[in-house]
Amino acid sequence: MKKCPFQLTYAVCPNGDDKQHAADKARQRISAIEDWRVVVNLEATLVGSLEIASMTSQEKRHEAESYVYRKIKDALQESELFYDVRVWASLMVDGLGEPIQINL
Repeated sequence: MKKCPFQLTYAVCPNGDDKQHAADKARQRISAIEDWRVVVNLEATLVGSLEIASMTSQEKRHEAESYVYRKIKDALQESELFYDVRVWASLMVDGLGEPIQINL
C-alpha cells in the first residue's frame, strides 16, 4: 500500500433557501474530518494523505475518489446534513495526474 498526499478543494451549497445554516455546518464538519488539515487562509481547501493499494492509474484514481467520497458522506450523515446540502469537490492526488471531480 502506498501513502499518497492529496489536496482537496470543495464547495458546499444548501438544498434550498432555508438550508443555509446546514451548509455552514457542513463546511465546518468537512473541515474537521480526522487527519485532514485546512490550508491556512483557504478555508475550503484541505490536505492530507491516503493509502492506495490499487495497481493501475485508473484503479488508483477510482480508489482515491471512493475514499474521499465516503469520508465526506460519512461526515455529513453523522451530522444529519447529507440531504440538506450539495458538495462539489476537486481532488488532486500526488502522482495521479488530472483533478478528480467528486459530487455528492
